[in-house]
Amino acid sequence: RGEVVGVANAKIMFGEGLGFAIPVNMVKFFLRHRDAYAYDKDNPTNPYRYLPPPGRLHKPGTAGRPAGQDR
Repeated sequence: RGEVVGVANAKIMFGEGLGFAIPVNMVKFFLRHRDAYAYDKDNPTNPYRYLPPPGRLHKPGTAGRPAGQDR
């Protein structure tokens, strides 16, 4: 019938086609209430902690120095 039943969000490599999806009813709920999930750094009652993104990876052969810092 061509209906969406879920949104793919993860797959296991070498898992013989094994994947995971979020059921569409949960996606619809999130979309209807997405403002409640919005990040607000000034809200002290926000129960979520957001981590800073990881830094840049080091280029091979730089012995742990950040990219762009030659010997």
